[in-house]
Amino acid sequence: MKNLLPFLHKFLSNWETQKGKSWLHNNYFLAGILCLLTGLMSFIQGWHVSFDLMNYQYYNNYAWLNNVLEYHFSPGQVQSFHNPLLWLPYYLSIRHLPTPLTGFLIGLPQGLNLFLIYWISTKVFPGARVIHILSIAMAMISPMYTFELGSFAGDNICSIFVLAALTVVVKIKESSCRINARATLIKWLFCGLLIGIASGLKLTNLTFLIPIPIVLFIQTYLSSRKTKIAFYLRQTLLPIAFLIFGFVLGFLCTSGLWMYFLYSRYENPLFPYYNAIFKSEYFQPINLKYDRWIPDGFIEGIKYVWFWLVGKDEQTTWHWFPYRDAKWFLFWLLLLFLAILKLFRLYRYSYGQSNLSENNIASWRTDFSYFLVLYSAIGFTIWLYQFGYIRYLLPLDIIAGIVLFFIIEEIVKELRCNILYRQYFLVRLTQVLLVICLAITSTNYSRIGNFLDWPQDWFGVQVPSLTNVESSMILMYSRLPYSYIVPYFPVTTQFVRFDNNMESLIASTRFPETRESMIQNHTGPFYGIFPTHHLSNETELEEEVVRINASLGVRGMTLSLDECIPMMSNIHEFRICPITLSD
Repeated sequence: MKNLLPFLHKFLSNWETQKGKSWLHNNYFLAGILCLLTGLMSFIQGWHVSFDLMNYQYYNNYAWLNNVLEYHFSPGQVQSFHNPLLWLPYYLSIRHLPTPLTGFLIGLPQGLNLFLIYWISTKVFPGARVIHILSIAMAMISPMYTFELGSFAGDNICSIFVLAALTVVVKIKESSCRINARATLIKWLFCGLLIGIASGLKLTNLTFLIPIPIVLFIQTYLSSRKTKIAFYLRQTLLPIAFLIFGFVLGFLCTSGLWMYFLYSRYENPLFPYYNAIFKSEYFQPINLKYDRWIPDGFIEGIKYVWFWLVGKDEQTTWHWFPYRDAKWFLFWLLLLFLAILKLFRLYRYSYGQSNLSENNIASWRTDFSYFLVLYSAIGFTIWLYQFGYIRYLLPLDIIAGIVLFFIIEEIVKELRCNILYRQYFLVRLTQVLLVICLAITSTNYSRIGNFLDWPQDWFGVQVPSLTNVESSMILMYSRLPYSYIVPYFPVTTQFVRFDNNMESLIASTRFPETRESMIQNHTGPFYGIFPTHHLSNETELEEEVVRINASLGVRGMTLSLDECIPMMSNIHEFRICPITLSD
């Protein structure tokens, strides 16, 4: 036991620093292995559906590709106007490939997140193979990563572009060029391009652009002794301009056509969002925002990380699942401790009581590791008060492991643990134990399904025989997500949604007029459809029909429960009923 720690120190340090070819050093091989791993994990988790997939992700691409976006009236509710491009590969695979293969392919590209985490860790911790592996492990045990692995949410696809943008920042920090040199400016443009692509696919990724110019300005300020603000503006404005220009290009690449369609049809390129600015006549003049999880003030925001640590407060519930994760509590706690140590050391240095060198000061003012710390802290704060919805934090959530490991090592350096084997081995032991503790205590959303029993069709909608269904209009009732049924009907069948989640938001606008005009101009048969799986007995079924008839009666229509036909899918049960027009 006496010689155990020195032995472990020697073994680990030799393993971490040994040179030569290794599968960890072959980037293409490692990326392929990690992608195959996540694809296999996605397959093992089995068949999966989500609210968003049932509500709009599948339908939106069908409507887009078949040019029926205006022919229907928002079957996907307010989300019918989301850019469908992100979910296009999912739609095509569900539509045309066997379901087990689709399950595997869903997870395949998500492994690129793990590879980018590994690559960034090699730059923050050169030669530290233990940390590289632990960084991948920390990303994999993130509750949101396990939840979205093998799902259709899309956040873990957009995160690939965000993490790739951070790798460009690494290259900029490694470069010996001046901050506004041509080669550096091109890299800033490419960095903005990548985040713009992610934001065009999903607007919430704009959160990850805003911290970059803030951190750039902070590090430029700290790395220079100039006192005039004009100097810092000259040094940062041009890189920020290239960053923003690249962002706009990337955003237009993935969202330009969709924005043009929305503007030409609904007078708002981001419809229905930011309508207080664009003032479309089809929506209330408000900036639509889902603020359920946004903290009310500074103190409430501080409480959030504690809520996530203990997992006992109502704010730990994002959507309908519980949530527990300690790493953000540890992040802020350790970051505060490190900041105190740094300030104390600078204080001693200013009075000649510390041997801190100018090179040491410059390194933690300018290098990528501290860029990543500041980027995470600022990005988290912006996300918390803009969304507070944990899914939208995914890129920062899976990179938090690297940041935590770096903060731990910086704290150890500041505390001056100079006994070599204790410094090295105890730091690594602390980092390993951190991963183990987080793996045990964090919420695990992984789904172990029956991967040997995939359905033949992803949704399995069985459309019953209906009279003249090709020329029919089907009125959809209930706020439950079920627009996935639309592609199973003939493309000429028209769908009009009632009871959707934007009824109060389109009151007194042109949208209700559009819907009524569609109904009045229709000359074929009418049907009504509504889900019944959530109705526990015949009485509730009859009450649902009465409620629907109250809406139909205003339009001179009625439906009879006796004439309703059951319709089944792998997920829901429905009743579809012929609608009778009053004379």
